[in-house]
Amino acid sequence: MESIFVSYKFRDTDRQVANDIKRLVKSHQLIWLDGENLGGTALWPGVSERVRAADALITMFLHPEDPTGQAWIRTEYDHACDNNQRVIAVVEDGFPWNDPRSKEYVKFKRADQLPAFLKFSDTLGEWKSAAGRRVTVRLLPEMVARLAAHQGYSCRYRLTKDFQAITGWIPVTPGAAVSGIGFPASGIRDNVNIEIEINDGSRALYFSAADPSSVPAELKAFEQK
Repeated sequence: MESIFVSYKFRDTDRQVANDIKRLVKSHQLIWLDGENLGGTALWPGVSERVRAADALITMFLHPEDPTGQAWIRTEYDHACDNNQRVIAVVEDGFPWNDPRSKEYVKFKRADQLPAFLKFSDTLGEWKSAAGRRVTVRLLPEMVARLAAHQGYSCRYRLTKDFQAITGWIPVTPGAAVSGIGFPASGIRDNVNIEIEINDGSRALYFSAADPSSVPAELKAFEQK
């Protein structure tokens, strides 16, 4: 997980809460996005693209005296739900909250904000743990790596834990990495291994398993200068 879209109404009272949430997002080493500055693009295409590009969405339903003013925010929330993204709503005390999707939400009180932010921080931590991290897999030897990147060949990976597959096969297209040819793999968590297969369209040619928690280190003879 790398980024969170923060959905809120651009008025001063909402912006104060949004800024605190953005600080909390950054404290979890995540990037926050919003729809305030879209570079001149059309509003909905620009916002919806950013929502889909994020790994999750946080939306704020504030000011119970003005529930009808949240239509745009609700559209962003529903859009993320429709794309099966992680979402959580921050709902101010007294707001007439009705969610047919039955998602968990954070109850927010302006006079006592700490419980809401603690709950929100726990949610971010759980999201990061469940999503895992992204690593770059370098394919070796170089000759096989080049073969995997050629047209007519395919490469795929899956994650395993305790010798059992925990994901299906995920197709990838190897390309040039910093130190060779490889591909990005997502969802890496503790005690998870990566299985990699190279196929020529009819059969598997190469297969390997890697432990992303270990780092190979090539030792070379020390030369005293």
